Amino acid sequence: MKNQKSEELLSTIHSELARLVIGDAIHHRNLTVFPLVGKKARGPVCTLLDKAIRNGEAVVRELDNDGSVPELRLLNNGVNPLLVTEGEILIGAKQNRVVDVTVIVAAHQEVVLPVSCVEQGRWKYETAEFRTADFAPAALRADRTANRALQRDHSSHAPDVQGEVWQGVSGYLQDLDAHSPTDSMTDAYELANDRIDDYRAGLRLPAGTRGVIVCREGQAVGMDLFDSPSAMKSVWKRLSGGYILDAVRHCSSTRKSGKKAATSFYKHLSKTLQTSQAEIGCGSRIDSPAKGVATAGVWFSGGIRHLSAFADAG
Repeated sequence: MKNQKSEELLSTIHSELARLVIGDAIHHRNLTVFPLVGKKARGPVCTLLDKAIRNGEAVVRELDNDGSVPELRLLNNGVNPLLVTEGEILIGAKQNRVVDVTVIVAAHQEVVLPVSCVEQGRWKYETAEFRTADFAPAALRADRTANRALQRDHSSHAPDVQGEVWQGVSGYLQDLDAHSPTDSMTDAYELANDRIDDYRAGLRLPAGTRGVIVCREGQAVGMDLFDSPSAMKSVWKRLSGGYILDAVRHCSSTRKSGKKAATSFYKHLSKTLQTSQAEIGCGSRIDSPAKGVATAGVWFSGGIRHLSAFADAG
């Protein structure tokens, strides 16, 4: 049974989501993006990881000198909380990784960050520290988010998550005919760079956009929501790369998706959300137990700081 505090938080989250408006479609080739427009959620109060690393306010390193594939060490040296977003690819150190969970790290605090490897063929230092790259493709984020939920629930159906990630990366490299000496996800982005830039030029978000619902072939693919238009604007180039890479991989038509697909997905997501104490860092975790939707997010300091959701996952 849900306690009163949890019910009150869910009610507040629903109210915040209800205030957002699904804007007019932005379409390019086989990808349709619906902006989520609305007022910011008392923020932003967090520094984004990309900015923090560039400004020297955050450091991401291997767990220790030997390293650990599923874990990295992250230190927030800044004076503000740090938002680390599920799906961000980190490159450098012994091998490239993708962040598994969305985390808020308090100022001057250190956490051990759960990650998955997206570069199977390298295990040696390239740099001492990590930097950010594009977000992982939506399909990979969806599978990883769904499998992470199975792990939390101690499900007997929880798969070999790292093995599935490597298999997924290999699929992208093969389908895009991308040669990669270390089986690295970033090599797929490099090969498709010109095509990704072509999509980006056609998918410019309007002012006031806090999030997006992305559709392809008439179906919702996923959603990302941040706490403010400034955060969304800052992250859009890297975030869009993941959605676009899936579109490049599966470009069989130029069908435009209708708003009904985005609206149905958004309503279904809102009805299925649940909250619990964050496993790592600050705030409350937002997720969903419903089949067909994989959700990861965090509520902190009076607002949704990030929420991602993917359709038809798991």
